[in-house]
Amino acid sequence: MLRRSSFTFYCIGISIIFVWYVLAIMDAKTSLRKTQGLPFQSYQDSYSHYPTKAQRTKEQPYTFKDTKNMEMHERKLKLQSWCKTFQERDHDSNIETTRTFFYSKTARFGVCKAPKTGCSFMAKFFFALEPQMSVVKAFTMDRYEVHSGAYEYDEDFMFKTLKKKRAFTAVVSRDPFTRLFSAYIDKVFLIGKLNKKFGLTLRSRLYATQEESCGYDISFQGFLDQVVAMAANGEYDEHWLPVSNLCNPCHLRYDFICKTETLDSDLYQIVEQLNLSEERKEAIKNSIATEKENKNEVMSLIKTTMYDHRRFKRECPNVLDLMEKTWKSLQIRGYIHEASPFPRERFWTTRKGKLKVGKINDEDLINIVYEEFLNRPLTPKQMTRQRHRSLVRAYLNIKPDTISKIQKVFEYDFFLFNYGLEPPGETKH
Repeated sequence: MLRRSSFTFYCIGISIIFVWYVLAIMDAKTSLRKTQGLPFQSYQDSYSHYPTKAQRTKEQPYTFKDTKNMEMHERKLKLQSWCKTFQERDHDSNIETTRTFFYSKTARFGVCKAPKTGCSFMAKFFFALEPQMSVVKAFTMDRYEVHSGAYEYDEDFMFKTLKKKRAFTAVVSRDPFTRLFSAYIDKVFLIGKLNKKFGLTLRSRLYATQEESCGYDISFQGFLDQVVAMAANGEYDEHWLPVSNLCNPCHLRYDFICKTETLDSDLYQIVEQLNLSEERKEAIKNSIATEKENKNEVMSLIKTTMYDHRRFKRECPNVLDLMEKTWKSLQIRGYIHEASPFPRERFWTTRKGKLKVGKINDEDLINIVYEEFLNRPLTPKQMTRQRHRSLVRAYLNIKPDTISKIQKVFEYDFFLFNYGLEPPGETKH
């Protein structure tokens, strides 16, 4: 009887071990299937341990950190949900492109580089992460310095690095309508290679000025029509290639989903989790907070535009005409009051009884812009409102058919990053 009982318990024990073994194998296979095709996984989901609203009591009020953690977590959940929907519908429709990442070896943090999503600002941020430069100096660098290629690496480097080390990764998105308008003002409205390319393609007339002409006169409508026409042929420029294609968030599992619209608060949250001294963390957060009040970006833009004039002098012979276009672009960006006319007469001189334009250099326009800042300053809120008004006016008369095509080209960006499908000025859904 004792032997029979022992044998029975032995059989039960073997059965339990066998069932546990089978379940372990099935769980491993499931995990493997989930990770197949994902070059790197999230280093850490740092939001899962935060209580939900239902779990939170009155004695445990939400802090800024809690709120931001939950916001980031919600972004990841929505992105993953839409990724699954699109993958089931489209299978693999990703556009092949070369990806670049900002990466800090000190902070062990990488961000996918996506032009016109605050890229220049992010470049400064990565200079600030490294100990070789002071934080203040990093955030006052001009455009040519920050886009020197420092701390920029290709996709292969990132994959190899993330296999060896633990590191955080992030992607920065932007509302497609806003991003397109920003690309138009920065790259097409002013002179440069894209102004020339679009002008020749669209056979645009020259941009008429009081004196002569300056670059090609390309309307925002014409620019958008050309962008969607190029997309239909599989042609893109990195300045408006959808972020979903540039950074492929459905394939690369980023730890943080940031947005240009909330980049300041997003970076506050990220900085707290990076491998940096407390002193440097505070210095970076202070610089982020005061960046909007820093006029260095405006001066850098003026210098860049003047440099382009030297390269495209044939398209814009009169530098004063370019200065006037630059002034207009600064008003659109919210730096100069929209009611302030360009003081063209400040550059006129009298020669042999006739008014002529005197010798002009970069500093002349910079000094006048500085005077404008002092005489008619704009608060951060006023700057944001003026920028938004310019954006709304730009889309006011865009053809509905063009809007529909934009919605199709940037469909993934609209849904993955939770942006409204309607252009600025209309009710967002």
